[in-house]
Amino acid sequence: MRTLCRTLSLIALIIGLLFTTSAGPVTAQGTPAYGVNDLGALVMPMAIAEGGFPILAGSFQTPPDTASHGFVGAVGNFRTLGAFGGASSVARATTGNLTTGEALTSSGSYHAFAADFQGRMTDLGTLGGPESRGYGINDSNIIVGGSDVNATGHREAFIYQNGVMSPLGATLGGSGSYAFDINNNGQVVGYADPGSSGSTRAFLYANGKTTNLGSLGGRSVAYAINDAGVVVGDSAISGFSPLHAFVWANGVMRDLGTLGGANSSAAAIGEDGVIVGWAETAQGVKHAVVWRNGAITDLNTLIPPGTGWELVGATGIGFEDAIIGYGRPATASFMASC
Repeated sequence: MRTLCRTLSLIALIIGLLFTTSAGPVTAQGTPAYGVNDLGALVMPMAIAEGGFPILAGSFQTPPDTASHGFVGAVGNFRTLGAFGGASSVARATTGNLTTGEALTSSGSYHAFAADFQGRMTDLGTLGGPESRGYGINDSNIIVGGSDVNATGHREAFIYQNGVMSPLGATLGGSGSYAFDINNNGQVVGYADPGSSGSTRAFLYANGKTTNLGSLGGRSVAYAINDAGVVVGDSAISGFSPLHAFVWANGVMRDLGTLGGANSSAAAIGEDGVIVGWAETAQGVKHAVVWRNGAITDLNTLIPPGTGWELVGATGIGFEDAIIGYGRPATASFMASC
């Protein structure tokens, strides 16, 4: 499935991480302990395939080059993706066999792409405007994302299948939409303009029908859906902030809370219902978290002590609850903005 973009302004060192369940003790909440695998500096893992072998996708930088380069592959065997005449690309979702994201064209605009496991890339085009970005993909190789429909920046959710990009058709009565994930039942989630409220609302699109998932009080965005139709994302409590992670199931949106701070966000959900993302502590520090059976746990409490890691955000979850994300050694710092 997919994971939402986080734009990072790097002051010191960001480390991409893969967390895998270890043979260590299980907490009272039933949450397993995790081991940490260092994926390298300036690596941002964005997605992990759901199959038994962990295939990752994301982007990396190699200083002094400041361009981002998409990648896909197994740990230790990442394949660098190219672009369409430009210098940059980002991979955002992968099934292991097919990957999507966006790549810079020679004209300076980003176009959504599909890349096979050998790294061969196809430009998916746009809905008529200059840019498009791919965010979600399912096992039927159907891709969803967002595209400009004209030169003014108006954007609509798209679906790409059988070699053709088409408007998804998701609408809540307003003029704009964006899709972030699609499950293996063809259900799509994202956000749309409801027209009257003045802020976006999370949607679920299935069988030609768009469902407004509501909000916790302000704007809402759905980032991921599993095959059971359970949706996660974040919603403002009022207006546009603070943001709280939510889970939506059976017509009800539930606030997932924080680690005592103001904000949180859910980025991905596994097929077993385990949710990952980030949340702020009472001190305002952003930490990677996992929600299991509705209970939030700081991932920093689930790794071996004395590692020196500070786990900042989790971006995806795969087979047997392997989690990807990013963090830093205790002596490094960074600034992140969405």
